[in-house]
Amino acid sequence: MRKLLIMLAIVAQVTALGWIVFERETVLRSGTVVYLRTAPVDPRDAFRGDYVQLSYDINRVPLTLADAELRAQPAREGVRVYASLAVDARGVAEVSALHAQPPADGLYLRGYTTNDWQLRGSAQDIAVKFGIEKLFVEQGAGLAIEQRRGTRDGWQSPMEVAVAVGDNGIGVIREHRWAQFDTRLELLNPPPRNTDRNTLLSPRLRFSLRNASAAPLALVNPGDDCGYALMPVDGQPFAMLNDECAKVVAGDAAMVVLAPGEVYAREIDLAQPRWHITMADGNMGTFRGEIGQYRGWQRFRLIYRSPANAAVLSTPIAPVWRGSLGSAAFSNRGRVD
Repeated sequence: MRKLLIMLAIVAQVTALGWIVFERETVLRSGTVVYLRTAPVDPRDAFRGDYVQLSYDINRVPLTLADAELRAQPAREGVRVYASLAVDARGVAEVSALHAQPPADGLYLRGYTTNDWQLRGSAQDIAVKFGIEKLFVEQGAGLAIEQRRGTRDGWQSPMEVAVAVGDNGIGVIREHRWAQFDTRLELLNPPPRNTDRNTLLSPRLRFSLRNASAAPLALVNPGDDCGYALMPVDGQPFAMLNDECAKVVAGDAAMVVLAPGEVYAREIDLAQPRWHITMADGNMGTFRGEIGQYRGWQRFRLIYRSPANAAVLSTPIAPVWRGSLGSAAFSNRGRVD
């Protein structure tokens, strides 16, 4: 009897494994293919031998995109979620909504939460994994990929990973390509050692975008660098004190055409009023001001994002690039991650 039970258990395990393999192969053959842009390289994104560890822009979903049922649940790890995807003209997908149940229509990815988004104080983002965070490669190929992706203090090349998405939300990696722009973040005013917290300066940064494609491309950056935004990374949510950029509509004069290999660099001084923030803080009540004056520890990214009306802008010289590109992470203390 015992032998029979062991044999039945083995058969059940083999059957389950076979079903998983069959399901994934079916998705690879017939799933809808989209591209997911990887997040900037951080030190934890290291080559592990026969695979490359990946993090995607969609691994952090704004809480505002969660539906009412999901937001009503107790915040915890391991919650099953379903991310609706919006796909642009280049096939790059972003999360348009996050659901507690499979959506009735449209393309979606099935995943699970990896952080307690409310109790950790990160009420603006939900950390989600989708089972596609490892890119398996041939032996010896991973090092070349990591070198192409770049380093935290140099140029970084975002990967765009082709993922086949099944009708049930399962995603399977097929291949990858490189984004049309490389990015680089430089700290221009390293804070002196042993500086009193009350006199800390906000970082002054240079965020550069380089046309990595073989053809000219146009970027759109309205006045006062309104093509750029400040985003939190694993920290308190905040709002911008100055909302003038929300009123700006980009015109043809805001376009910058870059030839292959040409660089568009902007120096961003986060001490300027344009970049001041407000956020709740348990120790200080409500904080208002430049990030260097915040007594706590907070990480950010600069994000370039094409404006909403980029689709209607045009130039005879080059197509207008649409999408978003993030910098490496940096702290309010002026440390680049």
